[in-house]
Amino acid sequence: MSYFLQHVAQDLRAHFADLSRVVVVFPNRRAGLFLNDYLVEDAPDDTPLWAPRYVTISELFRELSDVTLNDAVDSVCRLYAHYVDLLRSAGDAAADELSLDTFYGWADRILADFDDVDKNMADASQLFRNLEELKELESTEFLSKAQKELIGSFFSNFDPDHKSELRERFRRLWNALLPLYRRLNAELLAEGKAYEGALYRRVVNALAEERCALPADVDCYA
Repeated sequence: MSYFLQHVAQDLRAHFADLSRVVVVFPNRRAGLFLNDYLVEDAPDDTPLWAPRYVTISELFRELSDVTLNDAVDSVCRLYAHYVDLLRSAGDAAADELSLDTFYGWADRILADFDDVDKNMADASQLFRNLEELKELESTEFLSKAQKELIGSFFSNFDPDHKSELRERFRRLWNALLPLYRRLNAELLAEGKAYEGALYRRVVNALAEERCALPADVDCYA
């Protein structure tokens, strides 16, 4: 029985005489250990063998990026500060009641959503559209039981069947997502930082616009 990495090793040796000029990108570094074993298996006896360089997907993007990766906890704290500021600007009394402990779970989910938006190169302004335009929110009858449970898990200590509360809290937070997205990205970028998804987006855009390039001393990324 042959394995995928065996085929990769055979293909690399067949096409590249100098594997030191090859970079193999893995989800994690552990796979590189197995690929090394397969490369050695196919190597002629006593023949020196240079191993490829192994990097993770995250490491590759960070190498090509012009910004540094921001700490996730710091990003959550920034989201909290911006959300409270948005509530205060709107004259919302919840600004004085919302603690970081309460908001932390929300912020963690929001940050994960922002990460997904950027890694999928989605248009945030279209995705986080204003829910005031969605007339369906006048009723929660369109929500399935599973959807109500999902929203309930997002808004802890909250019964999704209390329809007016559902509409108000869900609309308030959702309508803040686009301003939060823009504020967080602008603040981090001003400091030369980004969360992972935003960093990925910047690299993809820079490569597409030829503002950055892959290293010249690498013959192949596999």
